[in-house]
Amino acid sequence: MNETTQKNMSVSERKARIRQRYKGRNMDHVQIIPAQLPASIFDETEVKRVAVYARVSTDDPNQTSSYELQKNYYEDLVSKHPNWTLVSIYADEGISGTSLNHRDDFMRLMEDCRKGLIDLVLTKSVSRFARNVEDCIHYSRELKSLKPAVGILYETENIYTLDPNSEMQLAFLATLAQEESHIKSEGMNRSIEMRFERGIFLTPVSLGFDHDEEGNLILNSSEGRTLRLMYLLCLGRYSLEEIAKMLTVLGRKTKIGNTEWNPGSVYGVLRNEKNCGDIRARKTFTPNFLNHKSVRNRGERTQYYEKDHHPGHISREMFVAVQKMLDQMKYRFRTITPELKVIDKGVLKGFVQVNPCWMGFDGDDYLDASHSVLDDADYLKPSLIVRKRRGEMDLRKYQVTRGQFVPSARRISVSISAETMKFSYDAIKEMEDMFYVELLYHPLLELLVVRKGDKNDPHAVKWATYAKDRRVARTIRSRSFIPILYELCGWKEELGYTVTGYVKKQGNEKVLLFYMSEPEIRKWADDRQVTMYPAEWKDEFGDYYHVHQAKSISVFSKDRDWMLNTPGVIAVLPEFTTFSDTWIAEEIEKVMAEIEAEREEERNGREHDTVTAGEA
Repeated sequence: MNETTQKNMSVSERKARIRQRYKGRNMDHVQIIPAQLPASIFDETEVKRVAVYARVSTDDPNQTSSYELQKNYYEDLVSKHPNWTLVSIYADEGISGTSLNHRDDFMRLMEDCRKGLIDLVLTKSVSRFARNVEDCIHYSRELKSLKPAVGILYETENIYTLDPNSEMQLAFLATLAQEESHIKSEGMNRSIEMRFERGIFLTPVSLGFDHDEEGNLILNSSEGRTLRLMYLLCLGRYSLEEIAKMLTVLGRKTKIGNTEWNPGSVYGVLRNEKNCGDIRARKTFTPNFLNHKSVRNRGERTQYYEKDHHPGHISREMFVAVQKMLDQMKYRFRTITPELKVIDKGVLKGFVQVNPCWMGFDGDDYLDASHSVLDDADYLKPSLIVRKRRGEMDLRKYQVTRGQFVPSARRISVSISAETMKFSYDAIKEMEDMFYVELLYHPLLELLVVRKGDKNDPHAVKWATYAKDRRVARTIRSRSFIPILYELCGWKEELGYTVTGYVKKQGNEKVLLFYMSEPEIRKWADDRQVTMYPAEWKDEFGDYYHVHQAKSISVFSKDRDWMLNTPGVIAVLPEFTTFSDTWIAEEIEKVMAEIEAEREEERNGREHDTVTAGEA
């Protein structure tokens, strides 16, 4: 039928032709060739190479009986079928079924199937084979697609994967097995959480500790010497590599008996709070019950910390000092033991000297440092009542425009972002020819002060440099102080801030003062930078006395000696002590003597055993 004729036919005529065509033909002229049905799994005429897969999920000795019973059962089952030949029994002990990690025999089974060595796999149940739906279906399909195909018989569920109707049943049962594992995992997590809430912590042994009969941590004196030496060497400014090399040379053993140390193992021991008698529960957790991968807990799960949980080998002061040293090492700063210095007298009393390189402190340390030199009188807020003096104009009813609202290319200010700060040209110009300054911060008053600095002082900051024969501001980078400043001021990491500064002078002494509580906020929006101001500024320009005088009166009173060049003193921080080089060297010598005495005792013991064996 040509295209023109087909177009001219009515719809009813085309339908009639289609019905006529699908009435079929006379089957007397058609030869039917029957399909070859798959042989029954228990067909005694077909030879099958059989493999068995067995698994128990824990290393508990009580589970050994289950493991052996599975093996014995399947050996007997295979022997009852004369056409079955047992290739091997593949078995994984102490391995979870939700993941293929470490399931060595399972992977060996799959490889032998791919090599064509196996025709049939026997296993107890879907949950024994895999509790992960994806893995169960994936490997069943892979074996089914091999040439020749390999079938899996799940005996409990009576599912044979070469059966065309098996996959839906298998998917359903595998899903149930996976959900069962999920419920068990949630139950175990809740059980652990309930233990932690009652102060019942898991206390695995680590270097320096063993368990008593009740499972409590007790001291191991020999390993304790190794621990103490490690902490003393770290305080003595030895690198992790140097500590590891020394421990290896001395033949000191790790908890599992190795005598080869590396920087990573040293670092892990030094970070362990158990060494000072404390315990932190849930330092890691497993977010996915399927892969069992443990990750570091960064606040995603509740943690529990108990001080003086058990006897420790070192003091808490030594532990805290080493943690700060390790924080220094992370950023390749290996200096003296980090210490905070605070001004204890003069107008800058309570101001903490900022060292931009020391990473071992946080906002609480700055607060503690400031508190350490202040007494009750320093906390009394000065009266903000300003009285008109004779001969002066009364400005109490006037307001002045804030400097931030006056467009000007010349303004003393500092711009701060997440890791950098940069002072304006007018700021460095005001401090004359200084290339190095010192930063001081008062966390209680939220005041930042810039005073002259000495290039050789560890607290000195280079804030200016030369460019085209002109002194210009230099970007200051600090991954230590700036995050602390953000923390103390309640700033957001994604935003930038600009703070206006003021000059304070007394005689020949001068400082720059920045009120960090009154910042402008810089934010990028629609490919341009916008500036935002505190909401409370919208209703007033700024009272003359309160805005521009109150804080200056309270901090920089003219009727006192400012003593702007007063050096800082070491702040007394809770649980933090600085250790002298002399003390550290003496303690290292003591521990080394103890270690040598221990080695001598071991040599004498071996010689005695040798003599005794010879006499026998």
